[in-house]
Amino acid sequence: MGRRARAPQGPVETVDALLSDERIAWLPVRHHSAACAHHVEAWIREHRPAAVLVEGPEDATELLRYVVDPATEPPVAVLTAFVDHKNTLGRNGVLTESKAVPARFRAWWPLVEHGPEWAALRAGQEVGADLRLIDAPLRAVLPYHTEERPSGDRHLAESAWFAALAARVRRPDFAAFWDATFEARAARLSTEAFFRELAVFAWCTRASSDDAAALEADGTLLREAHMRWHVDQVRKTTEGRIAVVTGGFHTVALPGTKGKRARAKADKGSSTLLVATSFPALVRWGALRVPRWEEELLTALRTGSSEPASTAAERLLVEVAAGLRAGGWPIGTADAVGAVQVARGLASLRGGGVAWQDVRDAVTGAFVKGDAGSHGRGVHAVLDEVVVGRRRGRLPPDAGRPPLLVDWETEAAAHRVDLSGAPREVRCDLANNVKHRAKSAFFHRCSLLGVPMFDALANGGDPPWFRGPDPIHGEGMHLLGETWGVRWSEEVDDTLLELSASGATLAEVTAAELGRLRLAAGQDLRARTHVLLHAARTRLVELIPALLVELRSALVVDPSFSHRVSALRELLLLYGSRDAWPTQGDRGLAELCAATFSAACLSLPTIASVPDDRASDAVDDLMALMRTALAPSLPDDLRPDRELLAERLRALTDDEEAQPLVRGAAAGARTALGDLGEGGVARLLRGHLLGPPSALRRAGLFLEGVLRTSRSTLLHGRRLLDAVHEVVGKLDEETFVAVLPDLRRAFSVFVPAELERVGERVAELLDPEPVEHLEPDAVAAERARTLDAEVHRALVRW
Repeated sequence: MGRRARAPQGPVETVDALLSDERIAWLPVRHHSAACAHHVEAWIREHRPAAVLVEGPEDATELLRYVVDPATEPPVAVLTAFVDHKNTLGRNGVLTESKAVPARFRAWWPLVEHGPEWAALRAGQEVGADLRLIDAPLRAVLPYHTEERPSGDRHLAESAWFAALAARVRRPDFAAFWDATFEARAARLSTEAFFRELAVFAWCTRASSDDAAALEADGTLLREAHMRWHVDQVRKTTEGRIAVVTGGFHTVALPGTKGKRARAKADKGSSTLLVATSFPALVRWGALRVPRWEEELLTALRTGSSEPASTAAERLLVEVAAGLRAGGWPIGTADAVGAVQVARGLASLRGGGVAWQDVRDAVTGAFVKGDAGSHGRGVHAVLDEVVVGRRRGRLPPDAGRPPLLVDWETEAAAHRVDLSGAPREVRCDLANNVKHRAKSAFFHRCSLLGVPMFDALANGGDPPWFRGPDPIHGEGMHLLGETWGVRWSEEVDDTLLELSASGATLAEVTAAELGRLRLAAGQDLRARTHVLLHAARTRLVELIPALLVELRSALVVDPSFSHRVSALRELLLLYGSRDAWPTQGDRGLAELCAATFSAACLSLPTIASVPDDRASDAVDDLMALMRTALAPSLPDDLRPDRELLAERLRALTDDEEAQPLVRGAAAGARTALGDLGEGGVARLLRGHLLGPPSALRRAGLFLEGVLRTSRSTLLHGRRLLDAVHEVVGKLDEETFVAVLPDLRRAFSVFVPAELERVGERVAELLDPEPVEHLEPDAVAAERARTLDAEVHRALVRW
């Protein structure tokens, strides 16, 4: 009986066995690597395999006809999404605000010209190979991790073996090590040698981190079994050689993996799209790092450069120098030449070829002419713009587009939004034009979602592209309409693409964003009210009843007086908004306003112990509550309970330990309500002025509080003024000097005309004889005017 062949033990034996397979060419790669793209492309064109299998979601295989279409220009991306309507993953109500709202998941696989996946598919199409994607679908992988994810090389980068290796070769991270070791040497290695070295590196990485439990837990083993299943299926039905292009970490394990298909039940919540995207978007999503660097590497390799990394560095550094000169930086040709030499010198010092790390450090060394912090930021901003680039992908018209982009464009057309990129000011007449209200809702939805279609107004608010009634910030409420600064940009599509996993329409995505805000708000009444305001401004009327119910719950849980008054103020704005928002005159909203007023009254005594630095804000809140009580806008059966307010104000006024500004404001508020007479306020003030030194020092704050909530007590009455006059006249000089600043601040609540009236009344107390007002002498007046003109001319000359 024959003996079984001994399984390979070390990296050399394993890689020899891997590369000697005459039927299957296992081609290890790093995603988005120009060196890998160059050698994959070369191998396929030389060996002309019958089938090319690429790591990527299998449910996107039918979209490959668009990937290889001559009309397609990279970058593009496969975007897969899953909406868990049936809560099969148990994340509804965990990742969303309630179990009724389904959790949404997505993943994307970028396809860029400098990536081995794109190179394999395009070269495979050239040689007539059968093209397939062989990775497990998103739906099958989600039970292992539910965060959004792009494809990546995490296992290669995070292994302990690599960490030790990187330290030895003086490179700080995986990207720098990879650039210096593989990208820079790609032209000097044959295709076979390149794949051999990469396979050995991947085997060592896998051997040092091959924790089966961890790989099982994150879905790696499931994906590899699924990829192997596809390889076995193609092997059964295809004559000729098969090229399998996968991340190196998977490649070294696939020959010994038993194939098993990862099945996922068909679900209407799953979708897979091929979408056009851009380099800036892919960098923002974390899918790419420095795409222009990789592009230039591939260009240098294709043009036969013997030192592609050095060539790419030259091109980019010259472009950075040109960008800096265009921005007014004093950068010359010599600086660019010097930067190239610095990059090469750093690479030589660190060992290996030129890496992106060397290029970035060379920019700092050669182009930053001052402090690396202040000057360096501007230089590196230009560098980042150059290495990210502005490249945008294109797809054939019949490839379809994400529903959200189609919906947005339909709405933009309906509202006649200018998509030329020119700045425009758009006005919405909320009071008189129904179509303008719909346009306003469209703009508010886009603003809330961060769609980059706006341009700052000369006198905009918050956000700077908006001017109009803003209940969230309490600004512009006197305005009847809105003005928007609009300027479309190419980034609109990228942002909508990013948002598309949250819904197929702008309304759905906005509702999902409000759901996220509801979840983040918790039981914070003020934050919950802001969600309602957003719902009203975006005219998502169907959400309002549920939001009102949630606000009632938050009203009970959140005891903050400030939050309750803030909520009341904003709810009343919504209730009395005429036709601007859909909440105008809503009965349920009116009932919530009345309940919020009562809750604010009940929590009023809590501000007695407010810290001094927050006392003024507490008084502002009290004044807002008073305005509601004195000028109610609710139906008669829901009018504010003034007796409840007066009762809670009494408790606050009777608290001798209460913060004096707050206590004074409460006394003034009682006067405005008719619950406390002028004499009562005067007695309370005398208690401060004639009490111990600690009380005396607080008298000014008490008086300021009184005057802030009831200025008429001093303007039109006598007793409070008499009390101040009587007691101040009896103070010794030292005490008077101590209390004077607070007393002066107390009177600062009056406008100049009121101060003049108070002054006249004080003068009457000091001298009951009427003050004689002298008319100015005509000659003296003329001399004064002449002198003023001469002084003005002298100052102008000076």
